[in-house]
Amino acid sequence: MKSMKIAYLIIVHHEFEHFRRLLKAVQHSQIDLYIHVDKKCETPIDAIFENIPLSDNTYILEDRVDVAWGGYGITAATLNLLEAAMGNDTYDYFFLLSGQDFPLCSSEYILRYMHNNRGREFIEHFPLPDYVNWAENGGKDRYEYFWPIEEMGFSMATAFVKAQQTENVCRSFPAALKPYGGSNWFAISLPCVEYLFQFLNENTSVLTFFRYTKLPEELMIQSIVLNSPFREKVVNNNLRYIDWCTGPGFPRVLDESDLSTLLASGCLFARKFSKATSNSLIDIIEDLLPQRD
Repeated sequence: MKSMKIAYLIIVHHEFEHFRRLLKAVQHSQIDLYIHVDKKCETPIDAIFENIPLSDNTYILEDRVDVAWGGYGITAATLNLLEAAMGNDTYDYFFLLSGQDFPLCSSEYILRYMHNNRGREFIEHFPLPDYVNWAENGGKDRYEYFWPIEEMGFSMATAFVKAQQTENVCRSFPAALKPYGGSNWFAISLPCVEYLFQFLNENTSVLTFFRYTKLPEELMIQSIVLNSPFREKVVNNNLRYIDWCTGPGFPRVLDESDLSTLLASGCLFARKFSKATSNSLIDIIEDLLPQRD
């Protein structure tokens, strides 16, 4: 398995006690960690990583983005993480994780799984419009209208979109792409990432379009890859367990009652976890990880 090397790209903005447990669980000589901390986070970086013996293959991004819900921030942070990893070393796979994720298998199992699935891309996706998975006119309202969330804030941008709807002003999806949506969490290969950046460099208007799209992290990479030569290699699976159904929050914060479901899920990761609700569940999973190899 020595030929397999993975970069974990981690986006974090709170729940730092859980995040520290995540870091301890995923450190491995064949897995490098790239971490983006939300720029508006008030906790000092040194305090976030206090008493955590970080390995030499952990990198904390200095180029931090202020992530506003619904806006371009998560997409910008994701691209910054990918660029940092691409500029630092050569990886077989890039996993996008949140600070509220946790592994359900040992690192050795994950490395072996990705080795056995080399050449596949793991991206949850569905063609748009999709009136089952997404509201807002099957998702079309997210991209057919101009969403200046970064400039105006979410509430004012929503009012601006309503004015566009009244005037029946719509945008066309860029670069002749067929639109796809799906979860923003992924595991994609080096050739796929290289293609993504090549496409964005050759089609600069695409980034501008998605900068003014609602929740672009659930649209841009999905649409580029599913319209690319990598389409046939994409597995419609993001390799993690997420409960979008039972509530009360969405996604639901997991607790001990979810243990058997998690262990039977076949997923490599799960989310989301919090200190207040999930600590005892994480205790159990930590004890089980060496056995899940």
